[in-house]
Order: sequence, then C-alpha cells, then structure tokens
Amino acid sequence: MQSTHFTEIGIPILNIDTEMSEEEHVARICANLSGVATHEIETGKCVLNDKHKAAVIQGAKILSDIPYDYLNVIGMPFEEILASMRRWVTKTVGLDANGHAKPCVILYDYIKMMSADFLSADLKEYQALGFITTALKNFMGRFGVGSLCFVQLNREGIEKEDESAISGSDRIVHYCTSVTIFKKKSDTEKA
Repeated sequence: MQSTHFTEIGIPILNIDTEMSEEEHVARICANLSGVATHEIETGKCVLNDKHKAAVIQGAKILSDIPYDYLNVIGMPFEEILASMRRWVTKTVGLDANGHAKPCVILYDYIKMMSADFLSADLKEYQALGFITTALKNFMGRFGVGSLCFVQLNREGIEKEDESAISGSDRIVHYCTSVTIFKKKSDTEKA
C-alpha cells in the first residue's frame, strides 16, 4: 500500500494565529518540516551548516507547495476574525451547491479573549469564551468546515489531565466536539 504525503492531498488550510508574527510562525513550521532547531532558522545560523541549510530549503518548498494561508489576528476583534474566515472560505476555498465549503481545514491557535472590549459588568470572561467557542462551532457547522482549535492549559494542567485543566474550561469544553490534551510523555508513560 502506497502512502500519500500531505502535500499531495491539496486541501486548503487556513491558520488563524492570535499570538505570533508570520515570521515567527514560518520559522516554527520550517523547523518542524526540516528538523532544524527554530533558533537556528530565526538567527540564520542554519546557513552555516550545508545539511541544515538544505533541510530548511526543502521545508520551505514543502510549505510553499501546499495550499496554506496564514492570518495573524493579534488584537483583531472576534467579529473581524469570523469575517476573515468567511471571506477565505467563500473566495479561496469555494462553496458547493448546498452552500457548504469544499474540503478545507481551519486551524485556530488559540481560543482566548482578544480584547477587554468583549467584557462588561454583566459578562464574565468564561461567558465570553463560551460565546467565542459557540460562534466558531456555528461557523464550522454552517459551512461544513473541519477545524482544529487550540486553548491554553491553566496551572492545573501541570498535575491534571482532564477538562478542568483548560483555561475557561466550563464554556469551551461545553461547546467543543472533542478535547485532547497535548503533553510530552514522561519516560514512565513511554515505557
């Protein structure tokens, strides 16, 4: 059986980033694709090693060959983020006869309050996070889009590995489809 490399699938990807600049993001993606440390790419030291330089160039080529769009949304109101997602789905991906998006994936890194403007005396942060999560779920359902959304763990995530470790967990967990905690395994867990 022959395996298919992800670059051959051709499904458009939109990465919504709430924290990093595009330069930081591209360095991390190229590091992941090339196996070269991020700091070597960010500082340019990778060019001093021919093997690392070739690996980074190959990683950058893989990234340029896939239908991948990056959107930095630092400080953007959530309603504008949704509007940007809608434009990407309708203009870049396209809709079928039923108004659903053609196959695509949206990565949302990560669910958080984008500004204090969302909050008021009557609306608490966990409620606002619930509205954000609900809006994302409604958007994905409306357009039939697959998504992977990230959240941060709170301090309880050091010791616990359940929904209580997710920041703003009550509302986020209530509205999401599935929760997975990504953590490095200890040597004992690996054994």
